[in-house]
Amino acid sequence: MDPCVYCGAPSVAIDHVTPIVDGGSDHWTNLAPVCKPCNSKKRSRSVLTLMLERLSG
Repeated sequence: MDPCVYCGAPSVAIDHVTPIVDGGSDHWTNLAPVCKPCNSKKRSRSVLTLMLERLSG
């Protein structure tokens, strides 16, 4: 099992790095392993938004 790309915890899901609603695709280059908490926090936001929120709080 690959670690979550955002926090390193065991992954349980696959995330679209660039969300489909923002023009992302299902191509393997846009998919990343994630844990449930990170997947829930990111939702359909960008990776940049998620990381900025983590840095600020």
